[in-house]
Formats: sequence, C-alpha cells, structure tokens
Amino acid sequence: MTMHMTATLADIIKVMESLAPSRLAEGWDNVGMQIGDPNWPVQTIRVALDPTHDVVAAAVKDGADLLITHHPLIFRPIKSIDFGNPLGGIIQTAIQHRMAIFSAHTNLDNAIGGLNDILASRIGLNDLKVLGNGNVKQTEKYKLVIYVPEAYQQTVMTALFETKAGEIGTYSCCSFWNKGEGTFKPGPLSKPFSGKIGEIFHSYDAIQGPGRIGKLDKSMDLKTFASSIKRKIGLDHLKVAGHPDLPIETVAVCSGSGSGLISQFISSGAQVYVSGDLGYHDAKTVEALNLGLIDIGHFASEHLIVDVLTQRLKQILSETGMDIKVEASKLEHEPFMIL
Repeated sequence: MTMHMTATLADIIKVMESLAPSRLAEGWDNVGMQIGDPNWPVQTIRVALDPTHDVVAAAVKDGADLLITHHPLIFRPIKSIDFGNPLGGIIQTAIQHRMAIFSAHTNLDNAIGGLNDILASRIGLNDLKVLGNGNVKQTEKYKLVIYVPEAYQQTVMTALFETKAGEIGTYSCCSFWNKGEGTFKPGPLSKPFSGKIGEIFHSYDAIQGPGRIGKLDKSMDLKTFASSIKRKIGLDHLKVAGHPDLPIETVAVCSGSGSGLISQFISSGAQVYVSGDLGYHDAKTVEALNLGLIDIGHFASEHLIVDVLTQRLKQILSETGMDIKVEASKLEHEPFMIL
C-alpha cells in the first residue's frame, strides 16, 4: 500500500522556494504567502497568472485549498480592507473559504528554469545568459572557500554536500573548483574545471537574474523570426519595430514588462529584443540603432508559466509522496482585443 503524507501550506511553500527562491525577487516585489496560515492543510492546488475575482471565485467553488499565482495579490502595503472594493472582496472570499494565496513573481522570472528560461527556450534560443542585473532583494549570503590537498578534495566535497551547502534553487551540489599551486604571494594561478552534463557544474548561480540572451540555431531576418514566434507561442498578432530584413542571430528576452531592460539590450550585442509592454519611445530608439523589437504582449510572455508550473508541481509532489491535486486555471485570457 502506498503511503501518502498530509501536506500543509508550509510544505508547499518549501517546494515553491526550491523552484523560485524568494531571494531572487526584485526589491520592489512582494512574493510569497499573500493570504493564509502555514498550518492549513492542502489537498487541492489551483495555478493561475493573476488572482482576479473570477479566478479566485472559481478556485473556491472547485474546492481549492491553495491558489498559486504569478502576479501577487498585494503589491503595496494596504491601509484598510474594504470588502466592497475588488481587492477587499478577493481577500474576503479567500479567508471565508480558508483558501490560501501564494505568489511567485520576479523570483520565478529570474530563477534557473524559470519564466525567462522557458520563454527563451520556447522561441528557440540556446546558450542562455542573464540580460540584466536587476534589483534583487539583499539577503545575507556566505561563500565558503576551503583549500585542501587534491587527494582529499572529493572527501571534503561529499561531506559538505550532505548538508545544505551548495543548494541553489532546485539544484544541489553547486560549487566552484580551483586547481592550483599555493605560494606565499597568492596570484591568479588557478584554472577552473568546466561543467558537463551529468557532472557537478560550477556556475549555476550566474544564470539567475532578469531577462536572458541567447543564440538562434541559424540566422534569419527579423520578419521571419517574428513569424516563427507567432507560430511557436500561438499568437494571433504581435508588434514589430525595425527593418524586416534585419539579420538576427542573437536575441534578448524578458518576460512581462521589458522596458526597464532596454538599455541592457542595446549594450548586449543582441539584434532583437522580445518582451511585452514595450513603448513608442523604446521602438524609436531601437529603430535608430538599426536593431529590432518584438512585443508579444505582457499576457502572452507570462501565461505560459501556468501549465509548466502545474506540471512541475505535480511531479515534485508525487515524488515526495504528497497526494495533492494540482490544476491549471482555464479562465484567463488576453485582456486586450484588437478591433
């Protein structure tokens, strides 16, 4: 007989923290538990992009114990809770039905395997690097440096990895190895090992941050690339700025609202920037530099996380013995109409 453990909100928060560490959130963001009690039991989870009234009401009606959203319910401090306004009504509904609400926003954007990686992969990019530095919340961090004879290296590493040392997001055993010769006057005499699939890799932390830059398998012009994005993401329309014949090899992306990383895109060496909520002046600036913009919309650039996160949670919770139903919300849609 298979034994299933009873899960609490606290257990699910730990899983979400492994997928999208809160330390990766931008300083202005508000991620984590929005409503709830860590001790509440969780048997059914609903995943959505936004905690709108319709999404919350449907989750409550279907008996969800937890709603996990990308966008937070509460962005800024609130001075009062008026059940007569939209935010107050959502809070009232959730509390009355003991349904918790949890958000993973810019931390899920920035994390390894997060929304920016998913978007970049979906449109065909490889060799990904971080686009911007962001404004990640400052938390206390430690870097442990140990010098040992080479013969004892694996013994020490094994002992360290039996603790939580080397954990970054959903990865464990993360480290950086230097092989060198010690002297009385330390200098740059070391040579790092390079990572390979199936082996402990040394540079996972470098891929956590806002936006991504990647390479296409083969060069194509801006118009062709834009058409390929429409097909791969399933869009009816998108906006393009730049010369249609502009050759594209390197692409920058940012999920959600990307205007804040325009300057990083311009200096990145990429020929085109794919994001949402890009403005008129962004387009004119990029056009003058003979670069390109592709605005796929805020919703389209982020909604793809819903199904991906739903599947990841199903797998992780199943592997850990938690008998929890996880479903994606089917109510959400692009709020803008093209007439």
